[in-house]
Amino acid sequence: MLVAVRQLTGTDGRPPVLAGLECPEAGLHPVAVAAMLGALREASADTQIVAASHSPGLLDGADANEIVAADAQNGDIAIGRIGSATASAIAGGLFSAGDLMRMGQLAPAPAAWRKEYAT
Repeated sequence: MLVAVRQLTGTDGRPPVLAGLECPEAGLHPVAVAAMLGALREASADTQIVAASHSPGLLDGADANEIVAADAQNGDIAIGRIGSATASAIAGGLFSAGDLMRMGQLAPAPAAWRKEYAT
């Protein structure tokens, strides 16, 4: 995955515009997850990185402004930034994003976009 986000593309030698990663922490030792997160942050200077994960361990090192949360309940899906109180708790060091996820408290802000799907 790190090669994918740091590779040069095309004849102009430019980095990719966007890299989407699914569970980038899969198969990594928990200590290596922090190093990988740092490498992804470095790569994000040139490439937009979108990583989807269910891992509290990956979120332990995430900043509040790096998180877009998703929540699904009874066919209703909410996707959006976390609320300001949650972001303040992370920024203030009260909890990590991973801690909040473990407690079931990491969700999109109430005004997040919602889409209902018929079942």
